[in-house]
Amino acid sequence: MTTPPPPYQPYETPHGQGQPDVKPSKALYAVAVGVFVLALAGGALIGFNAINAFPGPVAELSSGEQRDVTLDDEGLTIFIDRTPASARCQATDNTGAPVELGPTKGTETVTASGAEWRVLLRSTNPVPPGTYTVTCVATEATAETAWFGVGPHASVFGAVAMIFGAFGLAMLGSLVAVIIGLVTFFRRRSALRKRQQQPYGAYPPYPPQGYQG
Repeated sequence: MTTPPPPYQPYETPHGQGQPDVKPSKALYAVAVGVFVLALAGGALIGFNAINAFPGPVAELSSGEQRDVTLDDEGLTIFIDRTPASARCQATDNTGAPVELGPTKGTETVTASGAEWRVLLRSTNPVPPGTYTVTCVATEATAETAWFGVGPHASVFGAVAMIFGAFGLAMLGSLVAVIIGLVTFFRRRSALRKRQQQPYGAYPPYPPQGYQG
Protein backbone atom coordinates (compact mmCIF):
# COMPACT_ATOMS: atom_id res chain seq x y z
CA MET A 1 0.00 0.00 0.00
CA THR A 2 1.40 3.34 -1.04
CA THR A 3 1.67 6.06 1.61
CA PRO A 4 -0.15 9.25 0.58
CA PRO A 5 1.87 12.49 0.46
CA PRO A 6 1.53 14.94 3.36
CA PRO A 7 -1.41 17.34 3.21
CA TYR A 8 -0.91 20.23 0.89
CA GLN A 9 0.20 23.45 2.64
CA PRO A 10 1.27 26.69 0.98
CA TYR A 11 4.48 28.40 1.91
CA GLU A 12 4.16 31.07 4.58
CA THR A 13 3.81 34.57 3.24
CA PRO A 14 5.81 37.51 4.55
CA HIS A 15 2.60 39.06 5.88
CA GLY A 16 1.61 36.45 8.44
CA GLN A 17 1.70 36.66 12.19
CA GLY A 18 5.07 36.51 13.84
CA GLN A 19 6.79 38.55 11.15
CA PRO A 20 9.14 41.31 12.46
CA ASP A 21 7.62 44.77 12.79
CA VAL A 22 8.61 47.50 10.39
CA LYS A 23 10.88 50.35 11.39
CA PRO A 24 10.77 52.81 13.03
CA SER A 25 9.31 51.18 16.12
CA LYS A 26 5.93 52.08 17.55
CA ALA A 27 7.79 52.91 20.75
CA LEU A 28 8.55 56.31 19.22
CA TYR A 29 4.87 57.17 19.66
CA ALA A 30 5.36 56.73 23.40
CA VAL A 31 8.48 58.90 23.19
CA ALA A 32 6.44 61.65 21.49
CA VAL A 33 3.77 61.48 24.18
CA GLY A 34 6.45 61.60 26.88
CA VAL A 35 8.08 64.68 25.34
CA PHE A 36 4.69 66.38 25.12
CA VAL A 37 3.81 65.63 28.75
CA LEU A 38 7.23 66.70 30.04
CA ALA A 39 7.06 69.96 28.06
CA LEU A 40 3.65 70.81 29.48
CA ALA A 41 4.71 69.89 33.00
CA GLY A 42 7.92 71.91 32.73
CA GLY A 43 6.08 74.91 31.30
CA ALA A 44 3.47 74.75 34.05
CA LEU A 45 6.15 74.55 36.74
CA ILE A 46 8.07 77.53 35.35
CA GLY A 47 4.83 79.49 34.96
CA PHE A 48 3.85 78.75 38.56
CA ASN A 49 7.25 79.91 39.80
CA ALA A 50 6.99 83.02 37.63
CA ILE A 51 3.66 83.97 39.17
CA ASN A 52 5.10 83.54 42.64
CA ALA A 53 8.17 85.54 41.60
CA PHE A 54 6.18 88.69 40.88
CA PRO A 55 7.38 91.31 43.33
CA GLY A 56 5.02 92.76 45.84
CA PRO A 57 5.11 94.45 49.23
CA VAL A 58 5.18 92.29 52.32
CA ALA A 59 4.55 95.29 54.60
CA GLU A 60 2.91 98.70 54.23
CA LEU A 61 3.50 102.00 55.97
CA SER A 62 2.10 105.51 55.73
CA SER A 63 4.11 108.63 54.95
CA GLY A 64 6.35 109.50 57.89
CA GLU A 65 5.87 106.14 59.63
CA GLN A 66 8.84 104.04 60.70
CA ARG A 67 8.44 100.29 60.51
CA ASP A 68 10.55 97.15 60.96
CA VAL A 69 10.13 94.81 58.01
CA THR A 70 11.38 91.21 57.82
CA LEU A 71 12.32 90.00 54.33
CA ASP A 72 12.79 86.33 53.57
CA ASP A 73 14.46 86.93 50.19
CA GLU A 74 17.52 88.90 49.13
CA GLY A 75 17.34 92.62 48.44
CA LEU A 76 14.98 95.44 49.34
CA THR A 77 12.38 97.23 47.22
CA ILE A 78 10.22 100.20 48.18
CA PHE A 79 6.87 100.70 46.46
CA ILE A 80 4.44 103.62 46.41
CA ASP A 81 0.73 103.52 45.67
CA ARG A 82 0.61 106.43 43.23
CA THR A 83 2.29 107.75 40.10
CA PRO A 84 3.87 110.14 39.53
CA ALA A 85 5.26 110.40 43.03
CA SER A 86 8.38 111.43 44.83
CA ALA A 87 9.56 110.62 48.31
CA ARG A 88 12.55 110.45 50.61
CA CYS A 89 13.15 106.99 52.06
CA GLN A 90 15.72 105.57 54.45
CA ALA A 91 16.43 101.95 55.37
CA THR A 92 18.81 100.43 57.91
CA ASP A 93 19.66 96.83 58.71
CA ASN A 94 19.48 95.20 62.13
CA THR A 95 22.89 96.64 63.06
CA GLY A 96 21.83 100.19 62.22
CA ALA A 97 23.93 100.36 59.05
CA PRO A 98 22.21 102.31 56.25
CA VAL A 99 21.08 100.50 53.11
CA GLU A 100 21.89 102.41 49.94
CA LEU A 101 18.77 102.90 47.82
CA GLY A 102 18.52 104.00 44.20
CA PRO A 103 15.84 104.59 41.55
CA THR A 104 14.87 101.87 39.09
CA LYS A 105 15.36 101.95 35.34
CA GLY A 106 12.04 102.38 33.62
CA THR A 107 8.63 102.02 35.21
CA GLU A 108 7.55 98.89 37.02
CA THR A 109 4.09 98.39 38.46
CA VAL A 110 2.58 95.42 40.23
CA THR A 111 -0.87 94.68 41.59
CA ALA A 112 -1.01 93.15 45.06
CA SER A 113 -3.80 92.97 47.65
CA GLY A 114 -6.15 94.79 45.28
CA ALA A 115 -3.84 97.83 44.96
CA GLU A 116 -1.49 98.92 42.19
CA TRP A 117 2.04 99.64 43.39
CA ARG A 118 4.82 101.45 41.56
CA VAL A 119 8.43 100.49 42.21
CA LEU A 120 10.06 103.59 43.68
CA LEU A 121 13.48 102.53 44.99
CA ARG A 122 15.65 99.44 45.27
CA SER A 123 18.77 98.54 47.19
CA THR A 124 21.71 99.27 44.91
CA ASN A 125 23.81 96.45 46.37
CA PRO A 126 22.76 92.92 47.31
CA VAL A 127 21.53 92.74 50.89
CA PRO A 128 20.77 89.46 52.67
CA PRO A 129 17.38 88.46 54.02
CA GLY A 130 16.70 89.92 57.42
CA THR A 131 14.91 92.66 59.35
CA TYR A 132 15.18 96.25 58.12
CA THR A 133 13.89 99.52 59.50
CA VAL A 134 12.25 101.64 56.80
CA THR A 135 10.98 105.23 56.85
CA CYS A 136 9.48 107.10 53.90
CA VAL A 137 8.19 110.65 53.63
CA ALA A 138 6.28 111.72 50.53
CA THR A 139 7.16 115.13 49.12
CA GLU A 140 3.91 115.72 47.24
CA ALA A 141 1.06 117.98 48.34
CA THR A 142 -0.96 114.85 49.23
CA ALA A 143 1.73 113.41 51.48
CA GLU A 144 -0.69 112.44 54.21
CA THR A 145 -2.55 110.07 51.87
CA ALA A 146 0.46 108.30 50.32
CA TRP A 147 1.20 104.72 51.25
CA PHE A 148 4.46 102.84 50.81
CA GLY A 149 5.23 99.16 50.57
CA VAL A 150 8.40 97.21 51.31
CA GLY A 151 9.32 93.93 49.66
CA PRO A 152 12.30 91.86 48.42
CA HIS A 153 14.48 92.77 45.43
CA ALA A 154 12.45 91.12 42.66
CA SER A 155 11.92 92.43 39.13
CA VAL A 156 8.65 92.49 37.23
CA PHE A 157 10.57 92.03 33.98
CA GLY A 158 12.26 88.92 35.31
CA ALA A 159 8.91 87.39 36.20
CA VAL A 160 7.49 88.27 32.77
CA ALA A 161 10.54 86.71 31.11
CA MET A 162 9.90 83.51 33.08
CA ILE A 163 6.29 83.43 31.84
CA PHE A 164 7.41 83.76 28.23
CA GLY A 165 10.02 81.08 28.86
CA ALA A 166 7.34 78.73 30.22
CA PHE A 167 5.17 79.34 27.16
CA GLY A 168 8.12 78.83 24.83
CA LEU A 169 9.11 75.57 26.52
CA ALA A 170 5.57 74.20 26.23
CA MET A 171 5.33 75.20 22.55
CA LEU A 172 8.78 73.83 21.67
CA GLY A 173 8.13 70.53 23.42
CA SER A 174 4.76 70.19 21.72
CA LEU A 175 6.33 70.89 18.32
CA VAL A 176 9.05 68.29 18.89
CA ALA A 177 6.44 65.73 19.98
CA VAL A 178 4.32 66.38 16.87
CA ILE A 179 7.37 66.06 14.59
CA ILE A 180 8.39 62.76 16.18
CA GLY A 181 4.85 61.41 15.85
CA LEU A 182 4.43 62.48 12.21
CA VAL A 183 7.84 61.23 11.10
CA THR A 184 7.21 57.89 12.79
CA PHE A 185 3.75 57.58 11.23
CA PHE A 186 4.81 58.33 7.64
CA ARG A 187 7.96 56.22 7.78
CA ARG A 188 6.05 53.25 9.17
CA ARG A 189 3.33 53.64 6.55
CA SER A 190 5.96 53.73 3.79
CA ALA A 191 7.63 50.60 5.16
CA LEU A 192 4.31 48.76 5.36
CA ARG A 193 3.48 49.63 1.76
CA LYS A 194 6.83 48.29 0.58
CA ARG A 195 6.23 45.05 2.47
CA GLN A 196 2.75 44.65 0.96
CA GLN A 197 4.21 45.05 -2.54
CA GLN A 198 6.54 42.07 -2.05
CA PRO A 199 5.33 38.86 -3.89
CA TYR A 200 3.75 36.19 -1.80
CA GLY A 201 5.49 32.83 -1.42
CA ALA A 202 4.84 30.25 -4.19
CA TYR A 203 2.69 27.27 -3.56
CA PRO A 204 4.24 23.80 -3.85
CA PRO A 205 3.42 21.88 -7.03
CA TYR A 206 0.33 19.73 -7.21
CA PRO A 207 0.77 15.96 -7.22
CA PRO A 208 1.31 14.54 -10.72
CA GLN A 209 -1.79 13.69 -12.69
CA GLY A 210 -2.98 10.18 -12.30
CA TYR A 211 -1.62 9.94 -8.82
CA GLN A 212 -3.62 7.62 -6.63
CA GLY A 213 -3.09 7.37 -2.92
